[in-house]
Amino acid sequence: MAYRSSSLGTPANNTTHTVAVPAGLADGDKVLIYFIEDLSTTSPSGVPTGFTVHATGSSTASTWRSMSVRMWWKDITSAAGEGSGGNYTMTFGVAAIGYMIAVAFSGRDTGAPTVAATDDGAAGASPLSVPLSGVTAATGDDIAWLGVLAPMDDGDMFSMTSTFAPPTDYTERQELGGLWRISELATRDNVSSGATGTLTGTATFTQTATARFTGLVATMAASGGGGSTGSKLLLLGVG
Repeated sequence: MAYRSSSLGTPANNTTHTVAVPAGLADGDKVLIYFIEDLSTTSPSGVPTGFTVHATGSSTASTWRSMSVRMWWKDITSAAGEGSGGNYTMTFGVAAIGYMIAVAFSGRDTGAPTVAATDDGAAGASPLSVPLSGVTAATGDDIAWLGVLAPMDDGDMFSMTSTFAPPTDYTERQELGGLWRISELATRDNVSSGATGTLTGTATFTQTATARFTGLVATMAASGGGGSTGSKLLLLGVG
């Protein structure tokens, strides 16, 4: 079994953020939720029922421009009861500038994924290589790659656009390329055993600007397998 589906929320500066429950969700699936935030890391006052925070990555491009990405996970036991009104919702005590991504996988083992975080990737111009630290997988694992850009002060972030190419053999699932909120979620199903090494995507963006990056790579074992713990789901990037 493998990647099932994913959904992308709308960027906003708000105390409430939502993302659609992934389509076709079924009992036994694993869901990962990401929150990608600009400027700071604001602790949510409320998260969807049953989700556990698991990993954080961050990148600072200037004293006032930075990006962070956090990941929550859950093993689904009752898909029919997930979310509220078809959405997952996070609430914050103060307004948070960001957006959510949700991704679901089927046929994954229960428990937390194994995650590698990359912080403060070296700044560079377009096209920018985005090498994220890899993981050690077992045969049949699924891997999620999430990369996020943090543009530097030398570009106009309000008119900046971008495109992301995922790592080789990975499939793009979600991409956001407007303003400075630049990210990519890509996945690969049923990998072979062994260390993946660095997993590198490529971001191409407008403006004579430079950017740093952050991201998370997660591996999830097949149900009944002996690899990393957890179901499958996820991955991203922001700018």
